[in-house]
Amino acid sequence: FSAMNEGVGMPDTRLYELQIQHEEQDIKSQFGKPAATALGIHEIPLAQATDGFVHEESKCIYFVRYKQSSNTVRYVGGTAENLWVYCPEMSAAVPLTSDYKGTSKSPRLLSHGGDEYLLFLSDRSATEDGSSWIPNTMELWAMPLPQQSDLYSLNDKTPLDTLNLVKPVKLTQMACDNDGMALKEFAVDAAKNTIILRVGSGFQIVEGPVVSGLMGSLLLHRRRLEDGQLSSTHLMAVDLPILVYSDFNQHHERVRPVKLPSDLVFADVYSTAYKETSVLVGLRGQAYVVPVVDDTSSRMLYEGSSSPMPQRRYRVAPGATTGGLVRILAGLHVPLHEETGERRALLLATDPLSETAEHAFYLVDTQASSNPSFLNVDSLPTPFIGGHINGGSTKDGGLGSVLADSLQVSPCGRRATWTDTDGRICVMSLNVTTGNPRYTVLPTENENGEAMIGDGAVLSWSPAGRYLAIEHQAKNQFSVISIADLGDPVEGSFKKDGRIVQATPSRFNSGDVVWGRMDIDALVDAKGAKEGVTVEGGATTLFFRSDRDIVTDVASPWGTRAPQPHLPKNYGVYALPLLSDEDYAKFNSKKTMYKGINPIMELLSDQLVEESQGSHNPTAAPTLPPTGLPESVPDIPPDYEISFGPEGDSELAFARRAFRLAHIPEAPYVKLVSQCTDDRSLVLVEQVEGKGLSLKVFKSDTKEAVSGDAPGGKLVTILVSTQRDTLVAVYTSSVKIIPNTMTGLKMASLDMKLSQNIADVSGMALSIWPSLEYQQMYSDAWRMLRDYFYDPDMTGIDWPKMHKRYLSLVQRCAKREELDDVLEQLAAELSALHVFVYGGEYPDPSHGDDIWVALNDIGTLGATLVRSVEWNGYVVQAIHERDPDFNMLDGRAMYSPLSDRALSITGQKGLEVGDVIVGVNGESVMSVPNIHMLLRGTTGDSIRLEVLRTSATTTQDGSTSDGSNARHLAFTPEPIITVPISPKKASKLRYAAWEWKTRQAAKDLASKLGFSLGYIHLQDMSGAPSYDSFARSYFPEFNKEGLIIDVRHNNGGNIDSWLLEVLQRQAWTYWQGRATNITNGGLGWGEMFAFR
Repeated sequence: FSAMNEGVGMPDTRLYELQIQHEEQDIKSQFGKPAATALGIHEIPLAQATDGFVHEESKCIYFVRYKQSSNTVRYVGGTAENLWVYCPEMSAAVPLTSDYKGTSKSPRLLSHGGDEYLLFLSDRSATEDGSSWIPNTMELWAMPLPQQSDLYSLNDKTPLDTLNLVKPVKLTQMACDNDGMALKEFAVDAAKNTIILRVGSGFQIVEGPVVSGLMGSLLLHRRRLEDGQLSSTHLMAVDLPILVYSDFNQHHERVRPVKLPSDLVFADVYSTAYKETSVLVGLRGQAYVVPVVDDTSSRMLYEGSSSPMPQRRYRVAPGATTGGLVRILAGLHVPLHEETGERRALLLATDPLSETAEHAFYLVDTQASSNPSFLNVDSLPTPFIGGHINGGSTKDGGLGSVLADSLQVSPCGRRATWTDTDGRICVMSLNVTTGNPRYTVLPTENENGEAMIGDGAVLSWSPAGRYLAIEHQAKNQFSVISIADLGDPVEGSFKKDGRIVQATPSRFNSGDVVWGRMDIDALVDAKGAKEGVTVEGGATTLFFRSDRDIVTDVASPWGTRAPQPHLPKNYGVYALPLLSDEDYAKFNSKKTMYKGINPIMELLSDQLVEESQGSHNPTAAPTLPPTGLPESVPDIPPDYEISFGPEGDSELAFARRAFRLAHIPEAPYVKLVSQCTDDRSLVLVEQVEGKGLSLKVFKSDTKEAVSGDAPGGKLVTILVSTQRDTLVAVYTSSVKIIPNTMTGLKMASLDMKLSQNIADVSGMALSIWPSLEYQQMYSDAWRMLRDYFYDPDMTGIDWPKMHKRYLSLVQRCAKREELDDVLEQLAAELSALHVFVYGGEYPDPSHGDDIWVALNDIGTLGATLVRSVEWNGYVVQAIHERDPDFNMLDGRAMYSPLSDRALSITGQKGLEVGDVIVGVNGESVMSVPNIHMLLRGTTGDSIRLEVLRTSATTTQDGSTSDGSNARHLAFTPEPIITVPISPKKASKLRYAAWEWKTRQAAKDLASKLGFSLGYIHLQDMSGAPSYDSFARSYFPEFNKEGLIIDVRHNNGGNIDSWLLEVLQRQAWTYWQGRATNITNGGLGWGEMFAFR
């Protein structure tokens, strides 16, 4: 069998041999069959061996080399699984299937009539002329078992480089018999001479007589095979009906508690027709409306009589019996143009009326008196766009797959926008009461010729929905902002000749658009009103975050480890005026007064005069209800006409009107959230080192930020309501609703218990019907692969046919693990290595209880232990020691609980190879089946070990050095106090110990050969640890004569280009010191740390 190795080495899969001794026939097990005893488990010393068998007579091991990292089929490459064989006295194993570069795996032995055959799985298929193999469907193959004499040359025991073996014969025809569904695995029952096949999710059996006839047919074909003629036969199998009744409970309804913040998909706040504040929330694919609780700490339980009833929370979609039928991906409140008592939401969901779970948009009623949508399978709603109406891939003219996080509804409620997986930026009118609903796809370039692709784009409507700000990638990969003029939304259509103007240069990253107003706008409004001029009051300024001023914290690239320039992600906040001076001037009836001077400066001058005369009356903040939340939606004025300037301006004069807000210091802001509605303060989220996310509010007249953090929680993210009057702060355990005002944010910072204005999701549970959800998830996965896969042609595969091929298997899935198996088979058809199936909700015996997990976590001692009956304990076979120069690796302490380094500091002596552990906390280790039962729940806690110091008189396997019986020696147990580590840390320790020993072995070998050598091992090529590992090993040894970069079992990543750049550096300069040179620590040619 195969298992992960527990010794000092890379964490890979090895083959192990389990020796079993059958008891006497009169000793029966509980199942009525002869009992058996496991005598021991021994590792088979074959690197990269993952599956195989041992031939009883020759002791040859037929095995699979390599373990493919994914379930990809028709893979031809360096890590394709192949069959190998190793026999005693061979110097090395030899390949059996080297004639084919694809997959050959699962070797099994079949004996028939004195002949032996090697059965295996392979996706090979012969070309038309029979000259070579090409990948196709996985089938069962057979060939005569190579004899030991076939594996050696005639004169010695050296394995042959190329084996002249009989060509294999295909036994099955899966492409014909099972509609192309591949053979997943098989087993041979030697006693009954039968073969069991697993195809899809079912089993098939080949009975003994059929197998006998097949083997006889192979004997007849053997001569032709030896002559090089390809042949095949057809193995007839019949379905094997198996029902596992214990799995039927998986079809029952699951009632799953809501978990924050992981279950929260979306949230939007709106005011009901009854002037109550409600929150539309998406919870794991389902939509609800929940109330806002004023103070959860003083909430009273309803007890009838005169006690107040709690506010109601209710379903929006789906119903109680259809949980899992549909997945709600996004939901936003649609503001009303005028108060009618209605409340609507725009939902993005998978359409259950579509066979392939196509995306669709629905407008649903969210009033408390409404019924849930998708209430039952007989009354499913019809989408107004997408789904079974006009869904499908964009290639076929359908809606495609919408990126749910990109969906935005304009504050006026008249328009929506989104991006999709094909990079499109789409806009749509929400006036769907008349005509055929349609959406418009924006151009892929702005008027300046800059690329404007929807991948990763962030969209933001102007308040009245005329303009759309688009944050997108420029051709040089920097993030820029463009503004699209889509025309008046009241008209219902989009402006055909509307401009799309670039609003920021592509020399830096700019984003997080907030439409707002400057302080000067209040003066303009006041003066215009005084002179009888109608003031519109729309957005006059586009605020955004940008990293224009970059300052490295590395002064020079010279010095040890060749420090690279590091540019911290600090951002400033910028303001782009949308109106020109002439635009401001039009608000005053005496336009001549602005001639030749800056109108803004005159307004400021007028303001000073009015204040000196005592006539200044600042605008009062809006009145707040008791909860501090707005009661109704204010009227939204039309958007101003933006002064873009000349069309196609290559100088970007419009964009370069922007200026930095000096009162907001540059900092690692991760998001510019909003502008307060009462005093034009700006709200930002800052990443504070060691503390996480922090909400900061900056007034226009001070550099000191006002905190908006609720002290009682840890902020995860913050959202803005569609109407932009409310913030939704998501914490690790609750969702807090904050008015988008300076007053509201100040109140939030005083909420010490995180109990005020909380969206009421406490105690909620979701109803899920697995049989419905599995079918939805399968079709959803199929559609996602269709629309996310890099190749729109799906590598030439008939992808709709694949959906039909595996759909029947989904109906048989009784649990999530079986669905994963079906999804793996579906995804494997793409023949792409980077397609995986992982994650999901599986039965959890701990029920999410961290305390229960900790109590059952098995502590480990950082050593290889062997159970010894002779010593009545566990003999220490190896103690895993890391590089002694590193107490910390990747910021984590690493130690072996039994090592002298760990114990000597406490005055104890570490254990050595050959010592024996006989007790744990006063209990004999032989009183339990395995020592780890006594180490359960001990990770991080002190324990007492009773050990025998036998290392001076025993060998590594625990026997005495003079060969005498260990039982005859007398030793006194010695107590040792140590602290076990977790299995995960133990695995990392074993890996580090292997890496250190391998480095030492390489250096020692090079030293014996007379040259210096550097050694670098990289576990992967992604993330900070891979950078750290390379820097830790390369820079101290760059001047060696040779360098080994060990990437065995590398987990992948993409720092390889940077790594190659470092390795290919050249020494461009040479420094000559008076007393120093490259050999004694001077610079010489080594200032660039170039490997020469």
